[in-house]
Amino acid sequence: MRVRLTQSALADVRDIAEFVAANDPVRAMSFADELLDAAEEIGGQPRAYPQRRQWGAGIRVCFYGFYAIIFRLRAEDIVILRIVNAARDLSRLMGDPPAED
Repeated sequence: MRVRLTQSALADVRDIAEFVAANDPVRAMSFADELLDAAEEIGGQPRAYPQRRQWGAGIRVCFYGFYAIIFRLRAEDIVILRIVNAARDLSRLMGDPPAED
């Protein structure tokens, strides 16, 4: 199934890479690639990930290490909404349904 990242998700990956780059610039790039690869892999079995109905219709989450990849499963595609550190208050973050920009 086709996977599409929102501008918010892409900005999240940039922010994560900048944070990691402060200590290890080489690892920052490879880790950003790993996060993007993990997001793409969701397309293989999107229903394998738990639903989060409290965040909206079709919302699911995939964990990659300490990061949560929050996505919406739709009939025609998968929309990656956010990629954030899972230690964040995800319910607060997802309080308002994110834009599918």
